[in-house]
Amino acid sequence: MMCNISIKVVSGAILFGILTGDFAYAGSRKPIKSPLVFDLITRKKTRIVVNDYLSFSGSVGVSYLRERNLKLDDLVNDEVSQYKAVMEIVGRAELSEKLIAFTHLEFGLKGKDTHIKSYGVKSDIRAKEAFLAYQFARNTTLSFGRIRLSDKNKWVADKAVDGIHYGRRLQNSGFEFAIFKDDDGNNSSYVLAHYTRFQNKQAAGIYAIAQRVELETNGHIIGYVNNQRNKRFKYTANIAGTFSNAQSAARNGFGFDFRATQRIGQHKLNPQITYGLAVGSKGFRQTGLESNKTKDGGQTLCHRYGFVYQPDLTNMAVASVGFAVRPSKTFSIDLNTYAYAQVSKQATTPAARISGVTTGRSAFLGAEVSLIGAWRPTKKAKVEFGIGVFQAGSAYQNKSSSKRIYLRATRYF
Repeated sequence: MMCNISIKVVSGAILFGILTGDFAYAGSRKPIKSPLVFDLITRKKTRIVVNDYLSFSGSVGVSYLRERNLKLDDLVNDEVSQYKAVMEIVGRAELSEKLIAFTHLEFGLKGKDTHIKSYGVKSDIRAKEAFLAYQFARNTTLSFGRIRLSDKNKWVADKAVDGIHYGRRLQNSGFEFAIFKDDDGNNSSYVLAHYTRFQNKQAAGIYAIAQRVELETNGHIIGYVNNQRNKRFKYTANIAGTFSNAQSAARNGFGFDFRATQRIGQHKLNPQITYGLAVGSKGFRQTGLESNKTKDGGQTLCHRYGFVYQPDLTNMAVASVGFAVRPSKTFSIDLNTYAYAQVSKQATTPAARISGVTTGRSAFLGAEVSLIGAWRPTKKAKVEFGIGVFQAGSAYQNKSSSKRIYLRATRYF
């Protein structure tokens, strides 16, 4: 009951701020990127023009991933190595003045080896996006097919789904409505409504999402604020409540995520500190569409809850501090630290990339340190890397460590 009251009060306060447009802003800066989850007008662009109707872009990349001891309880220091080569093609066709066709295809060669066996190399072709979009007006579109939803914070949605989407983007506000299905494992159906207000480097909005999984219906109410106060300080805040028609009260919960970045001094390396805190109650669930990735002004995305551990925000508290340098627009490197704890002590296996049974006698799950970076020597080439170590804490029965290393090179055209 108290949880539901808290959700209503906080969501109401955020919504009041959105509707009244009560945003502080100082200075002239570039306008904020589209805060819509799906925006054909600003995001679905291509570089190479064939003619007045057809254009395309693409990339070729190779990557290598190695992980060790992801299963803490199997009494084996297990290893997994994955390598792949991927070519992606993005095409856009202006079929008429108002009708647009868009496709994003991925052709991959993937291999996997473990400490037990080699799985060899497999090929696959995947349609990451394939849709038609009709523009009623310059800033209003109706799209249907396979579309990729991706909110700016990637805390609500960052996934390809099949469905229909209506979006309207005005000068300082936007609204979107979508009905879609996620066939990636959980076979969920969704209805999403999103309203946002934005101005320059600030945006705030609210989501209402209904999710249907078999006989269970889950609801999500999510409010957010993105604010770059000046050239040296910015923050994002997400707050959400979830509820379910399931008989168990443990399926209702509350969660939030706060992340801020502060530049330090005037050094030519452009150092900065990033700190964050995220908490989800025992019954809290994110939408199932999120990736929880973020970009802190660098050349590559990082997972806000860790490079190795990457937990779901259910019965979980995550504190993070990162130090980064940005010596140029083409190079960045981040040293991040994380600490994890259960909100309520449980003798279960937390939902994370690391599997292991907890004792129920301690809440401290462990800590992680990771180093990620990227170098972009030209506009058409990028090299990314990451390395991290997670040390299991007193909550786990097995208190060993897990490691991960990643390298990717991409060429764009």
